[in-house]
Amino acid sequence: MDMDRCIVFTDYDLDGVGCYLAYKWLTNNDNTEVIPLKVSNLREKLLSWLGNNSFEKYDKIYFFDLDTTAVGDLIDKPNVYIFDHHETNTYEYKQAKADIVITTSCTKLILNNLNDNKDSLSLEKIRLLSLIDDYDSYTLKYKDTYNLNILFWYYNSNRLEYFAKRFNNGFYGFTKEEANLINSYNRKFQKYYKNLRMYSANIPMKNREYKFISAFVDKYVNDVAHHILQNNKDNCDVVLLINANNKRVYLRRQKSSDINLGTFAEKICDGGGHKYAAGGKLTEAVKTLSKEFQPL
Repeated sequence: MDMDRCIVFTDYDLDGVGCYLAYKWLTNNDNTEVIPLKVSNLREKLLSWLGNNSFEKYDKIYFFDLDTTAVGDLIDKPNVYIFDHHETNTYEYKQAKADIVITTSCTKLILNNLNDNKDSLSLEKIRLLSLIDDYDSYTLKYKDTYNLNILFWYYNSNRLEYFAKRFNNGFYGFTKEEANLINSYNRKFQKYYKNLRMYSANIPMKNREYKFISAFVDKYVNDVAHHILQNNKDNCDVVLLINANNKRVYLRRQKSSDINLGTFAEKICDGGGHKYAAGGKLTEAVKTLSKEFQPL
């Protein structure tokens, strides 16, 4: 029996590859292409793709873990299916099927949506999806979670395809070579972090003050944010990282904080994301805010 011709557009991160693997395992559809995208240039990349391709060639088009608001007018078609967990995803679709649910990860959303075949997944596959959900929600209750994300970003090119192939059978642990790579990465990061200059400010919002710590980074974004939050639990609500090279801004918060970073990023850096992690552009508003910071 012929399978539907499908294409998956998914976020270029750990949750994005988790979505793709969950879809692949639960549908058993080998007639599927996959294209990783970043929300920061989603419209530009999709328009470029549409210059040489057409949605009409596919039976089903999927968008995973992407805030598709900026491309809603391009993808509102009856053969388009959107699965996302960004609360900033607010486009009102008339034809596309949009399942936008605020949950711990888009991987979990897809797993629950296609749960008719969930019992067919091996323990190792469930373990891998659980690690990905644990990272994207930043719960970090499993010891291998953080290292799995390090490994994903260690792959320099075609990382989504490489990761999907490497863990196609689920998570059985890391190989000795992978463990060595992770250890090497951690050593390099610790040296980088030790020499990082940090700044702090108390920023008033909605009748209260939030303690911000900021730094300029050109790599290790997630690791820097994680360590700042871990090392400053009592005097940091939000981490604001700036990459001056690519003019991007990254925001992370403590679990105990009540600030919605997705909404904050929309207002201050033309961005978006989740309440606990967001990002955007290096705007004039961010530059103005940065004047409030003093060396830590």
